[in-house]
Amino acid sequence: MSHTVTCIDPSQVNDADYLAAISTEARPSFLVHLKNCAYCRRELALYRALDGHLHRQFRLHLRPAKTACPEPYQIGNYFEGLLRPDKKTELERHISKCTSCVNLFEEIQNWLSQPDPLLSRKAKAELRKVVATLSGQHYSMLQGAVGLRGVTNSMGISPQIYRAEEISITLSIQPLDLQQQEFRVLGMIQREGYPVEASSGVRVSILNNGLPFISGEVDDLGHFVFSKISQDEVIDLEIVFDDRVVLVPELSLQ
Repeated sequence: MSHTVTCIDPSQVNDADYLAAISTEARPSFLVHLKNCAYCRRELALYRALDGHLHRQFRLHLRPAKTACPEPYQIGNYFEGLLRPDKKTELERHISKCTSCVNLFEEIQNWLSQPDPLLSRKAKAELRKVVATLSGQHYSMLQGAVGLRGVTNSMGISPQIYRAEEISITLSIQPLDLQQQEFRVLGMIQREGYPVEASSGVRVSILNNGLPFISGEVDDLGHFVFSKISQDEVIDLEIVFDDRVVLVPELSLQ
């Protein structure tokens, strides 16, 4: 069995509530809602992470107080093609002579070339969310079809199989350094009615307190590997398909 992860009362929450909470100006009713809604607490943590990411990405160099220097928004307009031809030429001429503005110009250019984390987060937020549950099916039943890479009988490892609708997720946790609590996670994804390569390129992430801290992709054999992770807090596994997000919650590395 699997179930969908949703807000307990979506009619009481909107994007503005998360933004207000980041600024410590949340509505009292929203704060009460957060105490009872694990989904919204996770969403708020993601909004806070994105807010910090944007601040780090858009940390601009301080420039000397020179009235001839263009404002950052004007350089942004340059890259967006919003300047008149004469203003564009004027800005280019200034940039070629001003060392301070060259640094600012390059930083804005690099920032604009990065994918927008808010847009990618919004796209993922619109996907249906499904929680995978531990299956009673034993790993040996799947060995005849496709083997989990890196797992052999001599290792004494008993992979666990999770189910989310037609999706099977086989996980093997291998200790690397028990003293340092370091482990390797090997995974395999199979979908009933689909060839094994159908999951190639699917994004897989380890979440710590609801936030991704290591990510990878499924290969053309349906495998994914996280070579070295440490367990100091509860972690989850998130798999983002085109039509849904599958979550393996509270993954134990022990």
